[in-house]
Amino acid sequence: MQIKIKIDPKNIPDSEKQQEQEEKPQAVISLNIRKSLDGNYIVRDHPLIDIIVMPEKSKVLVLSKDSMGDRTYYAQNKLFDFMYKKGAIEPSSIQGGNIYSSMEATILKSKDEGIDPIQTAIFIIFKFLEHEMPIFAYEKQFDQLQDGSLTEPDTRHSTELGEVPHKERQGNLGQTVHSPQNAYNYMTFGE
Repeated sequence: MQIKIKIDPKNIPDSEKQQEQEEKPQAVISLNIRKSLDGNYIVRDHPLIDIIVMPEKSKVLVLSKDSMGDRTYYAQNKLFDFMYKKGAIEPSSIQGGNIYSSMEATILKSKDEGIDPIQTAIFIIFKFLEHEMPIFAYEKQFDQLQDGSLTEPDTRHSTELGEVPHKERQGNLGQTVHSPQNAYNYMTFGE
């Protein structure tokens, strides 16, 4: 349920107008993100991994969605490399987590006032996902084209039932005396 309230701009005092202008966000992002009961943020946009930002522990934990494999580890490693290069995590803190197929890293504290490290980490995760998602969209589209070419081939790559003529000799084993199978038998018996 949404409630919309309209306020006439003439009735707003100048101090509130100025404060409203100062609080405008620098960026607006859209993520499939959930907040857990303990206050952690779970980003579920990536097809291979779930990214958990823990504000209380100041950590980023990355879990595998299905099972651990080379692609999952590569995605985890790529995320932490991206975050390290953007200056959001401590590179020496990147390690395997205590959950199977997980990795974690510590979010750096900000020396500048007014910069929230958790918001910065989530924004950098968004930027990482912006780079990653076109790759997965291409792979999905390619897989669909492959499946389509196998299940519904065009006329050049298919024949109707009964169009292919049969050969006189069928199978892959030689039928002559000089085929490799018979040659080995001949040599064995010849000795």
